Amino acid sequence: MFDQTTQYLRIVPCTVIPDGFDPGPKPLLARDEFNAEFNLPRDARVIACIGRVQRRKGQLDLLEAFGELAARHPDAVLLICGDTGDTEFVAQIKNRISDLGLESRVMLPGFRDDVASLIRYCELVVHPAHSEGFGLAVLEAMAAGKPVIATRSGGPEEIIEDGVSGLLVPPATPTLLGEAMERVLADIEFAKSIANAARIRAAKFTTAESARQFELLMQDTLSAGVAKVPRIDRANQICRRVLDEIKIVAQ
Repeated sequence: MFDQTTQYLRIVPCTVIPDGFDPGPKPLLARDEFNAEFNLPRDARVIACIGRVQRRKGQLDLLEAFGELAARHPDAVLLICGDTGDTEFVAQIKNRISDLGLESRVMLPGFRDDVASLIRYCELVVHPAHSEGFGLAVLEAMAAGKPVIATRSGGPEEIIEDGVSGLLVPPATPTLLGEAMERVLADIEFAKSIANAARIRAAKFTTAESARQFELLMQDTLSAGVAKVPRIDRANQICRRVLDEIKIVAQ
């Protein structure tokens, strides 16, 4: 299927419009409530990983990276948040936590419906996936002005400008992941710089921006002419219908 798609895209013009997300305000826990829920000291430096706990998401790589820097940052804690459907993989993670002696500093709270609170009170978000189609958690963290480290696993490469609005490392490289985490935790000014750039960058991926790009594409298609678009009458009908739907949603 991938080969067929690749061949098709070589001969048919296409426009890529990324998924949009809603950056609107979300309900938040108070900081004291958040700390109490996870039994965190007030000065804890929270590193968050958000997403389904499964092998392709790379949480075991993150755990290895955290193990390398935990001694240098005794105030750092790691929250691996997400649905834990793969019980065998979760057992591997828990066993490794025990092996590393990090039971008090690494938590797996499972699925959370208050991701906004988690992002608000963390210092760093890490997305260690081996493959990722998009990366909504990455965008949510960036929109909240948090430093993000992700892997070159697909979607994050389209979102993050490496060294500017976040950091990118190869997948399945715990050592490099740990070095990137160390850089952000140790260099406060650098962390602030990429966090500020991340907030600006995330604005390009909102639902409103995706709708605007889609509307421009439809308008361009409508004005393209028969030479550019086969079966132009049918294309016009579809485009007009989509534009009508966009207007309804925007109202």
